[in-house]
Amino acid sequence: MPFTHINAVVRLKVDVPQYRLCRGDEGVIVSVWLLPGDFRFQVEFHRSNGSPTVCAQLCAEQLEVINSKSPWMALEYSQNEWVSNKTRRQ
Repeated sequence: MPFTHINAVVRLKVDVPQYRLCRGDEGVIVSVWLLPGDFRFQVEFHRSNGSPTVCAQLCAEQLEVINSKSPWMALEYSQNEWVSNKTRRQ
């Protein structure tokens, strides 16, 4: 997995039994930890069955990035779209 950022959506590539997580579960990166020679990602998994949210510290090899669009890009796009739409209305 290439380096990614906070708020990226990721999918588990392996089961993580200590957190009761299964391959294919999807979560959001909430923090990135720099360890000597390694990165760790704190990922928050929300359960659709009503179980409590699970936060797990995982390594890059356990994760696959699904959506790594920066939230700032989305904000910038929405602001530009708003300006563009406002200009068209005048």
